[in-house]
Amino acid sequence: MSGLHINYAKTHIVWIGSKKYSNEILLPNYNLNWGTTRFTLLGIHFDVELDKLLYLNYDPKLVQIKSILRQWEKRYLTPIGKITVIKTLVLPLLNHILMSIPNPTESYCKELDKIFFSFLWNNSIHRVKKEVIIKNYEDGGLKMLNLKSFISSMKLFWIRQLIFTNRGMEHLIPNFNLDKFINCGIDYVTIYLKTLKNKFWIDVFKSWIILQNHEIVSEVAGDSPLFYNPMIRIGGKPFYNKQMFNNNIRRVNDIINEDGSFLSFESFCNTYPMIKMNFLEYSSIIHAIKSWIKNSGLDIPIKKLENPLIMRIIYKVMKCHKSKCFYEILNHNSSMSTGKTKWSEMLQIDNKEWKKFHKIPFRVTKDCKLQWFQYRIINRILATNSFLFKINKNDSKYCNFCLSEEETIEHLLWECDYTQSFLEEFVIFLEDKTGLVINITKKSFILGYIENNTDIQNTIALWLKYYVYTSRCTKKSLNLCAAISQMKFYYEIHKFISYRNSGKEKFDAQWIRWNQLFY
Repeated sequence: MSGLHINYAKTHIVWIGSKKYSNEILLPNYNLNWGTTRFTLLGIHFDVELDKLLYLNYDPKLVQIKSILRQWEKRYLTPIGKITVIKTLVLPLLNHILMSIPNPTESYCKELDKIFFSFLWNNSIHRVKKEVIIKNYEDGGLKMLNLKSFISSMKLFWIRQLIFTNRGMEHLIPNFNLDKFINCGIDYVTIYLKTLKNKFWIDVFKSWIILQNHEIVSEVAGDSPLFYNPMIRIGGKPFYNKQMFNNNIRRVNDIINEDGSFLSFESFCNTYPMIKMNFLEYSSIIHAIKSWIKNSGLDIPIKKLENPLIMRIIYKVMKCHKSKCFYEILNHNSSMSTGKTKWSEMLQIDNKEWKKFHKIPFRVTKDCKLQWFQYRIINRILATNSFLFKINKNDSKYCNFCLSEEETIEHLLWECDYTQSFLEEFVIFLEDKTGLVINITKKSFILGYIENNTDIQNTIALWLKYYVYTSRCTKKSLNLCAAISQMKFYYEIHKFISYRNSGKEKFDAQWIRWNQLFY
């Protein structure tokens, strides 16, 4: 302790418990600050009234968040740019307190979520379903923040600390059995929560239950836990046998023969002579397991597995070194956008192709404006006269080029005679300048080329589509020279960024056969 001493000027003494508002002063000769009821420690604001913990920490953050977003909403940003603002400027304000104190109230979360999505959509209607836009790029989303999953993922970090660190944290939780937590089903946590008083750990274990509910059903019966398993019930309730658990009979696998059949009662008694159990008790356990397999409606094979077994969910926790891993699990859902469904019906697209289509704009360009443009095409939310006429924002539903057909996305970008003539002229020009012949189809031009080594084709197709659309918006005729000039502008920007980021060799190799298009 050499050289260490108390800084009396900065030391505050806090009375807690029954004396939390006491004016009593001890050791007056040290001139300590007595009677403090509120203090800050490691960025967390505390009060002698623990009920004030949430509003002391979360309410000021809400004011800061509103101020930040109010500044950025005045700028013209695409939703992709706005998501970046939320994740880089807003989330860091919440990370520490979400990991350190109980979760904010449900009403607080709803208000915060509403603020985020109002900022994203300019206080207008949601143009893409929330369940879709929170997904990763390859799944058709924009990686928008899923607030509930984010909060749960921050708390789940403590589960990993609880299981895989030797800090004795389980002793800080009253009547908690780490062995049961790891080796039993989720009903152990559900039952334990009824007796737990600590709000922080209640939130942690509730997040654990949410994670378990996102897990895929076990592929084989053997690795399922026997006890506190919500699927294996006796008399409609989860069961637990202390003797079996203490003798390492914890999985269905432990009462299965090598051929996949269940141990008979006689074999069970011979294999585990230290366990005292009658025939009816053992039969009820076997019957409960068979009923689960039968009623699940799934073809779950029963086979002997090698020991030791690790529950699938515990194995996933082992692999999750960051909260981001938990977030990705919790954020998974099967929702699909309406636009994707319509394109699938129109162009006969399967799910494997969709993953490739979704990633194209984010792979071939860093321009958020172009990424957002292609995303609107895929989700069929790109504004055309057909849509604007329906919402009374335009007097005509007909195409700005041909003036004779209804202007839908597929008509504007492909079916219009003017667009077709423009694309044919471009293909001829490309062959004359570079000697390259490309095959343009409705599917590849509108959604992209999914074959290998087609990034340049996708880049050029994206630039062409954007030129067609901007010409439609400004009511200008399609002109190849103007298109090449605009594409050259994007090419030079793309080249500059690549060179600056030490990507000169890759850029030159990709464009070596195409750059003559612009000179």
